[in-house]
Amino acid sequence: MVRASWLLLCWLIAAAGLSGYARGWTTDNRLDKWVGQIADEPGYRLLHDEFGGDEAVYVRFEGGAQAGDAPDREALFGTVHDRLGGLAAVGQVVDSAALPGPVRESIFGSLEPGSRDFILLIRPGAGPPQRRALVDELERLGQQAEKAGAKVRSAGHPLVAAALDEEAAKVERYFAPMLVLLASLAAALFLRSFTLALYTVLPAIVGSSGARTVLSMFGVDSDLILVAVGPITFVLLLASTLHLVSAFKRQRERGVAPADAARLAKQEKLPAGLLAALTTAAGFGVFTVSGIRSVAMLGAAVAGTVLVAVPLAFWAIPPLLAYLPGRPPVSRAFHRHPWRRLAAASFRRRGMLAAATAIVLVAGAFAGTRLEPETNVLHYFPDGHRVRDHFLGLEGDGVPLSTVDVFARRRDNTDWASSDFHDRLDRRLVGTPGILGAFGPEAVVDSVPGGGSPQSSRLLAAAWNTSGRVRGKWARWTTRFLTTGSEPMADLVSRVRDEAERWAASHDADVEVAGSMPLMLKMQNRLIGTMLSSLGLTTIVTTLLFLLVTRAPHALLAALLVNLAPVSFVLLFAALFRFPLDGATVMVAAVVLGLAVDNTFHLMHAARGSGMRSVLQAFDRVGRAAAVSSGALALGFASLAISGFAPTARFGMLCALGAAFALVSDLVLLPALWVRRDQG
Repeated sequence: MVRASWLLLCWLIAAAGLSGYARGWTTDNRLDKWVGQIADEPGYRLLHDEFGGDEAVYVRFEGGAQAGDAPDREALFGTVHDRLGGLAAVGQVVDSAALPGPVRESIFGSLEPGSRDFILLIRPGAGPPQRRALVDELERLGQQAEKAGAKVRSAGHPLVAAALDEEAAKVERYFAPMLVLLASLAAALFLRSFTLALYTVLPAIVGSSGARTVLSMFGVDSDLILVAVGPITFVLLLASTLHLVSAFKRQRERGVAPADAARLAKQEKLPAGLLAALTTAAGFGVFTVSGIRSVAMLGAAVAGTVLVAVPLAFWAIPPLLAYLPGRPPVSRAFHRHPWRRLAAASFRRRGMLAAATAIVLVAGAFAGTRLEPETNVLHYFPDGHRVRDHFLGLEGDGVPLSTVDVFARRRDNTDWASSDFHDRLDRRLVGTPGILGAFGPEAVVDSVPGGGSPQSSRLLAAAWNTSGRVRGKWARWTTRFLTTGSEPMADLVSRVRDEAERWAASHDADVEVAGSMPLMLKMQNRLIGTMLSSLGLTTIVTTLLFLLVTRAPHALLAALLVNLAPVSFVLLFAALFRFPLDGATVMVAAVVLGLAVDNTFHLMHAARGSGMRSVLQAFDRVGRAAAVSSGALALGFASLAISGFAPTARFGMLCALGAAFALVSDLVLLPALWVRRDQG
């Protein structure tokens, strides 16, 4: 009894301590922080290291600083440059009114009457706190401008990243705890015991908090992808411990003493639990080969947590159960054979169910090929969100907010001279369909009397930091266009590259095309590859591990079909409702497969053979635990579906549907496909 009390105290202290520490996990959704080795490509490294990156915020001040304006508006406008330029995130403020005509037109295009525009160049090292301060200052500026009868609109990818930080933090602060609460309530309801529910939930809380704590200790920031580490590890560990606790409760219902019931439950569930954990860990482990850093980190964190926490739970929970006080729970009559009757009914309708399974698998495989990646992160935010409204409003006014950069270097490694820019690349780029603006060395050379190179460099440094400026032997051109979908954007980048290469060929130069948009396109392609490779490798590993349990080709095939059916179902659902592939939904297939295999392992391991009698007995022993775990998982994930942030809501909805369909697949499809006709 003393040992059990100490174990429980240790679990409670670990859960409280790790949860408290994990709440301080910082969030950083800057693109180059989580795209992985894609960000190490030459063009992007050149853009970042030599030219300070391409992150900028466009600010439009409407209704102020014009002749005859009210003094309060003029006074407010006069503070804009200093207020924004003094922020830690801002490297330089480019004022449309302070530039010569040709340069102003190259950068800003045609300005709206009564408006004055700024471009804020963001420092490469500006982190989430500095970006948050920028957002707060822009909001204050907007409120003050509104009182003065003016309007401020601002947009740019740094503001999008700051909004993503806020949404990811909401998952940590609100939706992840809600998932824990709802799953715990579901476990308590099904187990009819608060104490059993507590023993079930503790390892899951410790594991999920521990995973986030370890990532935080090693300096890995949370983001839109890694924020799923907590919910995923929680539900996976909850499913494993639910089988152990349910087996203990079943033994107690038979009148077995607590100590013996705990020993028998561990003996019964340990092999299948470890195999299921190994399969789940291997499934998530394949994410480590992803080219997207955060996906790789998530896979490693989930796999490591499962491999550590599941054996720990099987070692530490039975001693707690052995000293559980109270009378044996009463087995209700309707709890005795419902799963056996359901399995028998499914076997009698095996032909219809086999056909239904085939339809789901084929439809899901086809649907998976129809899913498209989401390039425009604005679609993540609901209508009315400040970031979305300002971005779309400015682009609706014709302000292009997306950029692609072109770099050129002479092959003889000599410096550029002003004469090299007489054949203007910026005009060629503006002539490319879809490009609305281009800025490079030519505009500055033409605008400076005498066109001297030192003067050009100084003016460029003052006007656009290092953008378009000759830096060493590299020159830079920045093109601007309206944000669009992945395919049109890929075509546009290709056209820019072709035009730049034609110009470079006549100037004996090499070119690189880089920027956040090309980086985003490559990342989206990696997302599709990650989904396909992870699902394929997980299926292979699952097949090998199921061989250890089934040792029969027919049973192995049934297990694979039953576990792939939920994956096909969620892919079909996603395609029907036009869910795109993003950082969250790309993981759904592997997550659903990981949820599904747990119950299947326990059901197949519980059968003492492949005959109908042994299969029915397995469903009698494990059916309730399977229903409890799947119900708790579905309810927990469903809590994420109420988020106003699209990726979180879609992830929760698809995982909840996958968990629910996995239960149907295990309890209805498995007996129909598992038992052959001659064994019935």
